[in-house]
Amino acid sequence: MNENLISPERATQEKITGTVICQFIVRADGTVDEITIKSSPDPYLSEVVLNAMKHIPKLEPAMKDNKPVDCLKTLPFEFHFYN
Repeated sequence: MNENLISPERATQEKITGTVICQFIVRADGTVDEITIKSSPDPYLSEVVLNAMKHIPKLEPAMKDNKPVDCLKTLPFEFHFYN
């Protein structure tokens, strides 16, 4: 996932830090769907996370009774900038 994140230049310049909480569904076929931002310190960081999530490769789906099923996931993205 980290390879899909680009250090957001404006956030670095303005020293915007914090955690973006992203929620999404991992479908039974491993695709990611219905990506939403639940909380974010800044709209720009939300855009960065949404862009990264749109390029994520297939994930391993949840299993129930030995069959893949859709599953709601929540993932935090922490942004900290150091000099």
